[in-house]
Amino acid sequence: MTRKILLFLCGILPVSLFALISGYEAPELQLKFLQNGPVSVGDGIYSSRNPYKKLRVVTIFGTMFPNTDEVLRFLNELQKKYEDQDLKIVAFSPEPENTIQEFLKNLTGVDKLAVAQDPNGVTAKMYLSDQTLSPRSFIINADKMIIWDGSPDDLGNALESMYNGTFNELNYRMESRLQDDLDTAVSSGNPAAIMNISDQILRRNPNNTLALRGYLYASGMLQSTEETFAYFEALRNLHPDTANIYLTMLDLCAGSAELVNHAAPLAMEFAARFPDRVEDVNRVAWGLLTSFPMQAAALQAAGALVQILDNSSGNTPEMLTTRALYYSRIGNLAKAVELQSLAVSQEGNAKQKEYFMGFLQFYQAAMLAATGNTL
Repeated sequence: MTRKILLFLCGILPVSLFALISGYEAPELQLKFLQNGPVSVGDGIYSSRNPYKKLRVVTIFGTMFPNTDEVLRFLNELQKKYEDQDLKIVAFSPEPENTIQEFLKNLTGVDKLAVAQDPNGVTAKMYLSDQTLSPRSFIINADKMIIWDGSPDDLGNALESMYNGTFNELNYRMESRLQDDLDTAVSSGNPAAIMNISDQILRRNPNNTLALRGYLYASGMLQSTEETFAYFEALRNLHPDTANIYLTMLDLCAGSAELVNHAAPLAMEFAARFPDRVEDVNRVAWGLLTSFPMQAAALQAAGALVQILDNSSGNTPEMLTTRALYYSRIGNLAKAVELQSLAVSQEGNAKQKEYFMGFLQFYQAAMLAATGNTL
């Protein structure tokens, strides 16, 4: 049984062996900074009264990974949000400098983020050991100790819990060790172990993206889609305010013919519970429009989500493209052309601009065809 996964829950399942985890001392960064550097780890004075002052976040990325542009923009937003806490975020890649520079040249919205190249992959090897390169973030305190590691998708929740006083370092160390066990299970290709360890992590932290991906991935080899859906449904009922569970369930619905009728109600519930998470709202709306193009209920649910985008500052090129697609589906081609034109004009990445231009040309051709004309 194979499934299409991770359309809604952004990211990939990493394969990692023996990466540094919470509780280890962080190696110094041996990087060539390309913007907003240099940054060092452990360059503050640790205080037990304010243990999360002068945190450093180290994120390893690769331009070849899906959604790297979104990840870097997200890191940039976190940098701006917590600047008053003296937080510094560094994103680096072991790829050639010209590859990174070319990627940055076409990328907007990363002006505050420190970005660096890792010559010969020295720093990546120290943080990831012998694992295959995969996106991963580490939070380091002023005493140079790693206090959190995980998917960049979970970084915002981790920082928020530290700054609002709800982060439990001892509990997280156990979760981090389970994540390390999960990495080992993934690298050995053991689906039963992946499911078991993912379940252990989710019992501790139902918002853990790596564990949600792990369970979704491994369950496709070991049990029916209905059984997997029931597992996530029970998890959602216990933790109804955990957005990532809904996104995982929607991924499952998108890849399973047996579950398509669950997608629209889930999306409507997501819209009601999480209207402020506009990037996720956009992701869900796009997923409904592209995964369920002929389902009336999905179109209706997408409309509710697009209304949230219409009423927000949902004007990123990605959000504009989602809104344009929705309006094209309901027959408002003029609105679709208007929104897609904005998306094309705002996009700085050449490849992405070309992708968005394809939509614009289609809508323009459709408008002409509707009047009996052609391009």
